[in-house]
Amino acid sequence: MPAVPLAVQAMSITRRRPELHAVAEHDLGLLFHQAQRYLEAILDRRGWAVDRPVEVEARTFWSTVLGARLISESGFGGRSSDIDLAGVLTVRPANPI
Repeated sequence: MPAVPLAVQAMSITRRRPELHAVAEHDLGLLFHQAQRYLEAILDRRGWAVDRPVEVEARTFWSTVLGARLISESGFGGRSSDIDLAGVLTVRPANPI
């Protein structure tokens, strides 16, 4: 996901530039909304379901992605397997057999 480093950098800039808070809030809201719509379409198309509201799943996913990048940029020396991104999702068949 090539845009993730840029998103983390932009959020970092807004910490020092309060006049940009509204822009960052809008852009994150848009990211979360688009992710929610995408997840809803995938769930519907494949007959899957989630245990939590789709909005929560989308926000949790992107919060984990952005947080993992921030940790990585902070100099954390771990491996990619130290953060289980797939584990934050609760996707399952809608009608278990």
